[in-house]
Amino acid sequence: MTCRSLFYQTTSKTCYLSDAVYTEGDLQVSADMQYLIWKRDGCDNGYSWNPKLDLCYNIDRHQIKSWMDAEKTCIQTGGHLLKVDNLETNLLMNYLAVKRTVSIWLGGSDIQEEGTWLWADNSSIKSFWWNTEGGEPQGQTNQNCLVLLLNSEDPVNRWHDQRCDKRHRYACQLPVEPSRC
Repeated sequence: MTCRSLFYQTTSKTCYLSDAVYTEGDLQVSADMQYLIWKRDGCDNGYSWNPKLDLCYNIDRHQIKSWMDAEKTCIQTGGHLLKVDNLETNLLMNYLAVKRTVSIWLGGSDIQEEGTWLWADNSSIKSFWWNTEGGEPQGQTNQNCLVLLLNSEDPVNRWHDQRCDKRHRYACQLPVEPSRC
């Protein structure tokens, strides 16, 4: 019931089951080993599925974009910039930012009304992980977009509001339909 992926060794024709899901960067397997993962329907085209969070996400590894251009790209693939609405998703994004040494645009902004933070799908942001020690959010009218800013001195990266025309990596999220058995 908890099996999420498997390794298949072609020489011995042996399967190894795992309850974890790995990204390509996490794996160091031999040439005779294949890695297979169960995915959600519709969670493909470069997107990864985190079964624990039931989250279908993608962090672009090659391009940096403004917040608006990143959101347009996410919409073109059927989603939005990532909504971080729980601690576990925030911890996952922190882990990926540190592992890849990048800052990541998230789907929040106060573009519509200064100080009223909404996700890209127009739902309200209920939990915040601001860098309060750094004075975030700064509340300036030209800093309206949410970024998980990489800080080499602190392993727990915090949210910052920044100018939307800055360029960063970005995380997209696809909507996940409820599972049917």
